[in-house]
Amino acid sequence: MLGQYNEAIIWVDKALQVDPKHCLSFFTKAESLKMLGQYNEAIVWADKALQVDSKHCLLLYTKGDSLNTI
Repeated sequence: MLGQYNEAIIWVDKALQVDPKHCLSFFTKAESLKMLGQYNEAIVWADKALQVDSKHCLLLYTKGDSLNTI
């Protein structure tokens, strides 16, 4: 399963339909997008997640890492 970021995004989108504020799903989507090189989109999803949990350290890292890369 490692490296299957596109598939992870599909499943995360389904999870977010069930629970639109599931922070781990936001993180997984942001991290998957980052790993696919879609840094701007990763930042958008990290920001959405940070609206749910503004102190989620992994999300802050993902956003910072994406900002640092672009």
